[in-house]
Amino acid sequence: MITENIQKQFDTIQKTNQTVIYLLNSLDAVYKGLNIQFNNVQETSATIQKMLNNINDITNKIKNTTEYTAELREIIKKGEKAVLSSSKSIKEIKTVSENTNKIIDVVSNLAEQTNILAYSF
Repeated sequence: MITENIQKQFDTIQKTNQTVIYLLNSLDAVYKGLNIQFNNVQETSATIQKMLNNINDITNKIKNTTEYTAELREIIKKGEKAVLSSSKSIKEIKTVSENTNKIIDVVSNLAEQTNILAYSF
């Protein structure tokens, strides 16, 4: 009977030992899985940080482009005003030139008539 009890206790101890080994192996697997997840989270976090930095860079570049576009718009407006002013000046010069040509035609006609009268006398 003592031998049987010792055998039962020994069997129980072996089962308990096997269970403990199984639990230790399971805990080891969980630990390894957690390490892998931790590393993945760190990599993902670093990737997200890089993406945020890139987004900030792009945002700054868009801001600068917007500012340059506004400056360019102002320059274009000034250029448009200058072109309109030049166009107006050219039209005025054309009008003055046409009037000058008319005056020259009148003077030429008068000179021609004066020459005709001079030949007549």
